[in-house]
Amino acid sequence: MNVLKEKIDLALKYVYNYYLNDDYMYRFFKGISFKDIQHYINTGFKRYISGDTNEAKRYFFKVGDTFYKENVPFSFFYDSINKLRYYLSKDETLNCAEYVDKLEDMTYFAENTFSYGYLVNLMKNDKDWIREELRIFKGKGNVSILSGYVKDHFIWLNKLLEDIKKLRSKPSIELNPNICEFGKKINNGDLDSILTLKYKDIVKRIHDSIHQSANEIYFFIEKRAFKNLLIEYINLFKNTSRLVSTIALVHSVSSEAEANIDPLTHLFNRRAMEIILTNQYTLSKITGNDFVIGLADMDDFKKINDTYGHLVGDCVLKEVAVRIKSVLRKSDFVFRYGGEEFLILLPYTTKREALKVLEKVRQSIIAEPIKCKNNMIDITISIGAASLTENPEYLEKLIELADKRLYKAKRTGKNKVVV
Repeated sequence: MNVLKEKIDLALKYVYNYYLNDDYMYRFFKGISFKDIQHYINTGFKRYISGDTNEAKRYFFKVGDTFYKENVPFSFFYDSINKLRYYLSKDETLNCAEYVDKLEDMTYFAENTFSYGYLVNLMKNDKDWIREELRIFKGKGNVSILSGYVKDHFIWLNKLLEDIKKLRSKPSIELNPNICEFGKKINNGDLDSILTLKYKDIVKRIHDSIHQSANEIYFFIEKRAFKNLLIEYINLFKNTSRLVSTIALVHSVSSEAEANIDPLTHLFNRRAMEIILTNQYTLSKITGNDFVIGLADMDDFKKINDTYGHLVGDCVLKEVAVRIKSVLRKSDFVFRYGGEEFLILLPYTTKREALKVLEKVRQSIIAEPIKCKNNMIDITISIGAASLTENPEYLEKLIELADKRLYKAKRTGKNKVVV
């Protein structure tokens, strides 16, 4: 066995020199005590060769612990073991069956115990994260927007971590992805409010992969195959991150869209208007293409509210929005500007062309009375418009110009378009 110890010492020196002379690898070790890592690895092998496997476990566990705490990639250790195997395989004195089997068992032992040391630290960090998420989910007011979608999965994940921590090969969780609580939500359509068919399929596939990893994890716990367990565990958490981020992304996009929509008329609101108008103004300044802004205001809308009530007034606003949208071109935009006022954006349009489009808008409103709660209500609308070719100094000036013409339309009889 002394021969084997000497050969291992020489092989480890070869591995350490490789690390210290490789710029990429060295930068991970220069900030930590590399001598400590060398000591743990060397002592671990010596204890194993001497037959003291419990002490050997303690030292290789320390290596895994140190790698995690110092942010050294765990793959470096596996790489070092492969280099160790390669170096020793070239030594003809170790090619007999006795040494070959001994070396294979020893290097497997080193990788496995290192992996467990790394995994224990990784799990502790992940468990703290999961507990914090669950605490937020259970918090007063339930402040997390994701609670209703992923809380069940985090509870499932927390139980899985407990099983790994206690090395329980008998699952305390549901391994069938269609029967677990989160899987039921997917299959029952509970996530359909935020997931399109495309994203529902993506989420389902990620969720299935997570359960497949969980099945593998319990098998590796049974076999005490910690290297495989570590890799599968990382894969499971990678997919968990994908699952949560996909749902969060879709939810945020949905929320962003809702934040830009007026809840009554379902038109773009002023928040969306500011973004779209600014982009159009900048683009037109660069390209030289004209665009027109029209401000449309319902005539005598206050009388409608006073006569029929605000519910009827809301009904009228919704129908006016529908009629305006129905006659605009695909390239045009309409926004609820405020109250009974609408802003219409006509990109790549001259004043002459805009007059035709805005006249269609006016005609659509007066074409027939609006029916609301058994009331037939005649509506007219006044519109003022301005174009970029009138050289306003900035966007607000263009809107002011359209507003002045709207006022002129109102002052000169209403129910007309002034450009």
